[in-house]
Amino acid sequence: MYLMVFRGGLATDPSLFPDSNILRKAVKEPSRQELVLVAHEGIETARNKLREDAQQDYIALRALSRDRGATEALWLARFDQMDRERSQADTAVLDSLFQMRASMTRKEWDRVFNPSWYQRLVR
Repeated sequence: MYLMVFRGGLATDPSLFPDSNILRKAVKEPSRQELVLVAHEGIETARNKLREDAQQDYIALRALSRDRGATEALWLARFDQMDRERSQADTAVLDSLFQMRASMTRKEWDRVFNPSWYQRLVR
């Protein structure tokens, strides 16, 4: 049920988002590094908000499931709310990734998101 309702998780796979130390090592120039770190914070903020929303949604779904008088409209409203929350988080993450990409050189981006150890795995 959890996988069906929450689509397999609370956010995009966290392994896709490096921690700030990796970003600091990849982007040495201070002004661009700051932009990259701000974008990284945007990703973390969106993911944390989605996690908090999911906890509240779970509580609301539990309450609905216990309520014998809960109508289909109440269920649909909750699922619509969950879809909006997920869409807002996805949009915020993508916007932050585009901001991050615009602030990095191709070499820096590849160093972070396409490291050599990964290339050896997919060959």
